[in-house]
Amino acid sequence: MLRLYICLFISLCAYSNYAWQGMPTPKLHIDVRYLKNPHGNIVTLHGFAQTYRPWFNKRGKFWTNYNINDCFEYNNGVTDDIIDVGSKINFLQLHMDPYWGNTPECTSDGHELPNCFDKRRFKKYL
Repeated sequence: MLRLYICLFISLCAYSNYAWQGMPTPKLHIDVRYLKNPHGNIVTLHGFAQTYRPWFNKRGKFWTNYNINDCFEYNNGVTDDIIDVGSKINFLQLHMDPYWGNTPECTSDGHELPNCFDKRRFKKYL
């Protein structure tokens, strides 16, 4: 019986060492409607999407007008709140909103049309 417990303990130790913090993430692929790892196992992601436009972040209540420090402070706080309640997150989708790539003084021909796009600003804020 002791041998069984020792074997079980060794196998569990080996299993727990399979993944470690900072290990490279394996490439995932799509198989029909499933996201799968290289071994063909279905992967379930747990996380959320975050955008950095004042309107989508409480309609500008906490930051506006390209204030990057207040933007980061607010969004880092949101992320911390989600983690603090015990959510287990294995992905975060960041949306690079056109808000940061558009020239502030420009009036677009429509909603986020290219006439206001500034590649230099986009690269800076990305």
